[in-house]
Amino acid sequence: MTHAHHPDKPIVLQFTDVGFSYAQVPVLESASFHIHQGEFVALVGPNGAGKTTVLKLVLGLADPSEGRIQLFDAPPNSGRDRLGYVPQHADYDPTFPISVEEVVRMGRIKPWSRAYRARDMQAVADALRIMELTELAQRPYNALSGGQRRRVLVARALSTQPEMLVLDEPTSNMDAESERRLFDALGSLKGNTTILIVTHDTGFVSSLTDRVLCVGDVGPSGKGRTIVQHRIEPTTEAPAQLFGGEALKVLHDSAVDDPCCCTDGGRR
Repeated sequence: MTHAHHPDKPIVLQFTDVGFSYAQVPVLESASFHIHQGEFVALVGPNGAGKTTVLKLVLGLADPSEGRIQLFDAPPNSGRDRLGYVPQHADYDPTFPISVEEVVRMGRIKPWSRAYRARDMQAVADALRIMELTELAQRPYNALSGGQRRRVLVARALSTQPEMLVLDEPTSNMDAESERRLFDALGSLKGNTTILIVTHDTGFVSSLTDRVLCVGDVGPSGKGRTIVQHRIEPTTEAPAQLFGGEALKVLHDSAVDDPCCCTDGGRR
């Protein structure tokens, strides 16, 4: 497995000297990074470091107080319809009778159209197949295990046919089999779909990972946090069955410069 930058591909997400504060309390300071089309990137950091803030900024749910964010060469509010998001928690009524397929179909709901066309049906079928859920399509959602439900939420995001997939703590409360199936599916998407996984596991990442971005290092003024790219390497130290396969160790004592290597609309 090759783990490298893809400077020949367009930049799909770029933070440039981004700062953000909650009620005058600095959270992010001088945060800069970029992700190229087709990359598999892990954003890691301990709880409370600012990962949720980064997610809100990517999704356009918050605006930076300083700096600039571009998602598909546009502000996040304009570009997020090309992004699929899988939240860490999804509230639902366990008594509501809804099937796995109906949950995935929610991803095809458009506010400007109530029609459900053949291409929508195909997108749902493809998403179920990729996540190995076809045989569970008619199963009640509330009858699934926690890991299966997480895979259904990934399928719902995939049904939108996103150019970029963002997953928040995707393996939280997930059994080993569901974890293996999840990363098998992500491996099949890698290279075509840009993937960003957000996780509090700062020690190891999936072997699919091209680059690791770490939230938590103190910024230049010592008030907010910044984002640093760390090196990764193969390891035998990871717990068995982690990420459904081989893992990479994050070398927190080894930072990697992340210069803006691209110009002209995201190409070198």
